[in-house]
Amino acid sequence: MTKSSEINKSICFANYRTRKAGGHKGNFGKVLIIAGSEEYPGAGIMAANGALRSGVGIVTLALPDCLKGTLSYSLSPEIILRYFPSQNGGFSFSLSQAVGLCSNYDAILVGCGWGKSQTRLEALTNISQACTTTLILDADALNLISEYEAYSILDNCKAKTIITPHVGEFTRLLRQSFLDLELQNRLKLSKEFAELHKTVIVQKSALTIVTDSEADYVCYQPNSGLAKGGSGDLLAGLIAGLVASKQCKDNLSAAVLGVHLHSQAGLLAKNVYTECGMTISDVADYLPMAWADFLNEENL
Repeated sequence: MTKSSEINKSICFANYRTRKAGGHKGNFGKVLIIAGSEEYPGAGIMAANGALRSGVGIVTLALPDCLKGTLSYSLSPEIILRYFPSQNGGFSFSLSQAVGLCSNYDAILVGCGWGKSQTRLEALTNISQACTTTLILDADALNLISEYEAYSILDNCKAKTIITPHVGEFTRLLRQSFLDLELQNRLKLSKEFAELHKTVIVQKSALTIVTDSEADYVCYQPNSGLAKGGSGDLLAGLIAGLVASKQCKDNLSAAVLGVHLHSQAGLLAKNVYTECGMTISDVADYLPMAWADFLNEENL
């Protein structure tokens, strides 16, 4: 197996497109985040916070209408909030509703805090058929695929896809009860899955792997402060925003940059608050500083 590349600033900067100073919000894309349920109401907020710090022009958060009136106070005012039909505490979309929802977005993130049920599987299937740009699948979107063996969601999707499983979710996607956590084994399985399902994988752990089967990258910056609820939601939102903004040459490059910025912001939060004391909201607050370091060409 060829040696993977280490994710670092130089690798990311080589595939970054400098923003035009005279650009307007329409030039930097629109991202839609379809997230949350009665069980996990805050997941969409964390994902939207990641997207807000990505450089994307417009962030829209779609919540199930069972959450109406419960979260508005905690949302950043820049986020466009929309409510959509729910059933039994989670999303319920017909295909026609999904088509209406998914039009006019450059990237769509689904799965954060969804919960699992047959109704939510149907909603996910309809969204995958309606999206024609890039679909990022995280958390319960991946758990639904593995639990119902609905791999056709990946294989028949008209959009390009990015999946962001942690090791447990990836193990379930492989239909295994145990996964050898040795890096080369994880890398081999990630490349095989990416090739089989024509997707980009961000396989999260202390050492995070990003691959499209042809090129592969590893983030060698373990930080137990990131091992907390909401970390994956923040990263998924950040990646979705980077994809929508088209600041990177392709989806793989956007995923690699998202992992780098998330990791750097995590290190900044750790240095101030410690691994125990830091929160994922702190990581979101340090994303601008991670960007500042990344965009400082003197440090390349």
